[in-house]
Amino acid sequence: MSQLVKNFCIGTKKEPFIRFLKTKKLLVKQGAGVLVKQGAKIASVSAPVTTVPVIPAEAGIQTIFHHVDHLSSGSIDTDQTGKVVELLDYFAFGETRLEEKTAGYENDYKYTGKEKDEDTGLYYYEARYYNSAIGRFISIDPWGGDVQNPQSFNKYSYVMNNPINAVDRNGLLTVFVHGTWSSSKEAFSDDYMSMVTKDLEDNDYMTFDWNGADSNTDRNKAAKNLEKTVTQRLLSDASAFATDKNGNLDFLKYADYVSNEPINIVGHSHGGNVAIKSMPKFFRNINNLVLLGTPNREDYLLDTSKANHVYNIYSENDAVMSVAGTTDRQGYSLSPWRGGDNVTNINIYFKNKSSLKDGINIHSALKTSGVWKKVEALVFSKNEKSK
Repeated sequence: MSQLVKNFCIGTKKEPFIRFLKTKKLLVKQGAGVLVKQGAKIASVSAPVTTVPVIPAEAGIQTIFHHVDHLSSGSIDTDQTGKVVELLDYFAFGETRLEEKTAGYENDYKYTGKEKDEDTGLYYYEARYYNSAIGRFISIDPWGGDVQNPQSFNKYSYVMNNPINAVDRNGLLTVFVHGTWSSSKEAFSDDYMSMVTKDLEDNDYMTFDWNGADSNTDRNKAAKNLEKTVTQRLLSDASAFATDKNGNLDFLKYADYVSNEPINIVGHSHGGNVAIKSMPKFFRNINNLVLLGTPNREDYLLDTSKANHVYNIYSENDAVMSVAGTTDRQGYSLSPWRGGDNVTNINIYFKNKSSLKDGINIHSALKTSGVWKKVEALVFSKNEKSK
């Protein structure tokens, strides 16, 4: 995300505001409709929208701005004068409802930003092809599924049949890790996991269960099992993605999938510390790590070099996080705020909530849809997310 604003406090009167509108700047050879380059964004911080130029003008090249909706679907393409050269709209599962364009212009990147094959009418989603006419993938999901999420056992469904709010980017899921003395069923609602998964630009999610015991031994064991579980899923998906219909494995495609497919982990309370402990065990970086009321302790210090981006969501009113944290060698309490160029700290302020009971309830509230909606509006809404 942009470095314009890194640290937030939600709930105060002077709440900062930042909003992003994603766009792609396309260079198209005139009359040929060939995509050459892409990569720009429009940002607004309580001010008029301004463009960020990334590609210099070249002779014989027309600059096209590709504007997208909340699902990153191609919506409007305009030229450098603001003239509309293509207008698109879709039915819920991606079938084209409206397509108006200037003669000679063609853009293949349409529903959710994926490439559409005009010969077959199918969308290419890396691991599988998707048929928007029927709202289903044409091949099965190789993953076995998650008993905590029955929809995951529907092997052909698209985004758990929730196309209005969710997007299948690459096929890998977001992993949710519960905290101490808890379970996945108790910790996370389906609505909450769907919201977070959408903002991290994955299509599916799974829960990772551990015994929740309050000891370093159990958290270290859980960290090891978390890495093993996620890696096994990643390798399984990579094998399915890189194997052709004759059973031949393309090792280059396999290696590329394993190296680049997103890994996102969301941890509440000490579940966040299980995730922190697991990160050095992975053979590559975590893409997005979301910490929810995770105690900051010297024995679970965050190595920010192991994640592309960290979202640290906490509350100064959180009594559990304060008690479960530790002091440093000088006797000072470790702040819930975490440093790092790739860290976004979000302090959820609860007005007039100062009792111990309030503080305990706030710890649980940090993993609810109501709190995430505030985070979403501030940081993730129409934001160019870290991949």
